[in-house]
Amino acid sequence: MGFQRVFSMIIGIKDYLNEELKLILNNLNELFNKVWSTAKLRSYSEGDTSVLDELWKALVDFGLFEFFRDAKPRDAAILMEEASSRLPPGIVITTIIGAVATGNELGNEKYEGKLKISISSTANMAPEAHRADVIVIGDNLIWKDDASVKPLNSFDNSMRWCQVNFRRSTKVSVNRDLVALLLSAAIVGTGKPPLELSVDYAKKRIAFGRSIGAFQAVKHKLVNMALNIELARSLYLRAADDLKLAPMALDYASRIIQTQLGTVSRYMEV
Repeated sequence: MGFQRVFSMIIGIKDYLNEELKLILNNLNELFNKVWSTAKLRSYSEGDTSVLDELWKALVDFGLFEFFRDAKPRDAAILMEEASSRLPPGIVITTIIGAVATGNELGNEKYEGKLKISISSTANMAPEAHRADVIVIGDNLIWKDDASVKPLNSFDNSMRWCQVNFRRSTKVSVNRDLVALLLSAAIVGTGKPPLELSVDYAKKRIAFGRSIGAFQAVKHKLVNMALNIELARSLYLRAADDLKLAPMALDYASRIIQTQLGTVSRYMEV
């Protein structure tokens, strides 16, 4: 199918990688293949937290969090994209963002896997706060013993927003541009599996004697999805070199992921 050639030309981050990062990503993907699967994601979404504990330990042993301690913004964002394409958008992702974007108030423990972090700019709300040891809301650093946390109902238990009320807090410095950068990269990573699912479905779904991916209308939609992801990636990579552009990258990435998911749902009806 013609769209496959275009798809292979557009999607992929290999051209942006240095040799060290290539090695890290290859090893990380091997780790994910060993310790994570769709079945475990389903169990986690249904409330089995033991699979998360196993994943967390494996990532700590691998040194994932420590890599972010010394990584330049560009390398950190690329690794975030790749990790987010394989992981649920839960406490691992919020911990990485919280570790990178905060100052020295949490010391090196935040890179050693000893702290799970939830981070938010929304008053009295934070994602995954019920699983966190420390919660960052705005410039407030809140330890779990100083807060009452109420998880809100959600269709997806892999990322639950929580209502947070706290008795006391200390001040913490937060680089909001870094938060926006890493969130942008995470959204791009999250958008890749729906695209891959759509391409696979377009190859296998038969209508009128041929796969639906052979129809021009479907080809165009798939290529547009691929282009949107590549544009979002290009924007966050540009923002990695000029962090004041990160909020714009986040805004665009947030918009395209909504479009991607809507397109995927329509394909499933074809």
